[in-house]
Amino acid sequence: MQWDEARKDYIRYISIVDTKAVLSVVSYRQNLDRFIEWARAKGIDDCLCVSGRDIEEYLKYRLETNKKSSVAHDLTTVRSFYRFLMIQDETQSDPTVGIKLHVNKDHLPSYLSLNEVTALLESFEDTPQGIMERALFELMFSSGLRVGEITALTVTQLHQEQQMVQVVGKGNKERYVPIGDVALYWVKRYLQEVRPTRADKAPKRTNLVFLTSRGNPCSRVGLDRTLRKKQLELGFQKDISCHTLRHTFATQLLEGNADLRMVQELLGHSDISTTQIYTHVESKRLHDSYDSYFPRARKKDTQ
Repeated sequence: MQWDEARKDYIRYISIVDTKAVLSVVSYRQNLDRFIEWARAKGIDDCLCVSGRDIEEYLKYRLETNKKSSVAHDLTTVRSFYRFLMIQDETQSDPTVGIKLHVNKDHLPSYLSLNEVTALLESFEDTPQGIMERALFELMFSSGLRVGEITALTVTQLHQEQQMVQVVGKGNKERYVPIGDVALYWVKRYLQEVRPTRADKAPKRTNLVFLTSRGNPCSRVGLDRTLRKKQLELGFQKDISCHTLRHTFATQLLEGNADLRMVQELLGHSDISTTQIYTHVESKRLHDSYDSYFPRARKKDTQ
């Protein structure tokens, strides 16, 4: 079976039948295209001629220049592709069977302390661009939105009177998340003072909330670049990205004794095991309490 035909059918399947989010489809397509390019360079012109050894060789090749977590997603994509071919009765075997790439799922990307996130959010200037950026990042931190969710957010999804935001997340799953008072203030200010001018400059009519100075949608790359500049400006030692604010949101909730199930719902995780990476907060609090109250917990008590 030729690569182009199989690829086209697979992308249509994950977009329409499997209903993956738009950004997920883009990611899977890029991963699959990279694998197909590698396979063709190896002289493999039929997708059904790929062996388990080929998959292992590809993963080894990718690991030479990429993080393990990124290569793990490559494997997920290729495995999904061959399982699709099995569903379509194009093949009876999956070359990815038995191939594993262990990634430490307990690792938590960096998050900010309350003082750090306050310093970050208060550092934006009182200019049209600064107001837009503060409104966006205040909302991201206040509601724990993914960067793809906030760049795709429309005006009709903002329920200002109820202080809620309607989010369409991964797999087109819908959820409602509260908006904090401070975030709502900056969002309202942006909508009143900045967005009308930017919407007028848009190449075509748009209902998106956050727009660049030229009226275009905001991008993940642009937002992460803004946060990296702020990282240097504020002298933060840890790397800051859009996802850092989402992790900080979850961490702050758990430090305030929020229930893990509630955090799962707010983050839009379909599986609570994904949310459990944040239990390091509860574990630390438990150890701190143990050290404070148990008389022989500290090393000096053994001397």
